[in-house]
Amino acid sequence: MDKRQKPDDLIAIASGISIGRTYRIQGGPQHGRWYFNFQLARQPFRTSAMNGVASKRKIAQQRVPQTFVDYLETPSDLGGGKPGGCIDTDNK
Repeated sequence: MDKRQKPDDLIAIASGISIGRTYRIQGGPQHGRWYFNFQLARQPFRTSAMNGVASKRKIAQQRVPQTFVDYLETPSDLGGGKPGGCIDTDNK
């Protein structure tokens, strides 16, 4: 995206895939704050922590890649991107 056209609307890309978005809110009670959204994952990994509002651009921008790291470390059967499943420690 050309930052000169939309400097306050950013797309996070990893391995050629759009993983999230950060943009400045225009209007309303959150005007001027920054919205972030992680766009991958499925239940049960998918939580409200994957998106939100921050007071500063840098904070919002850091949330998307951190959520991506968390996603990659979460087993696929829990909605994450790590191959394999959980180890059942109750049934030895």
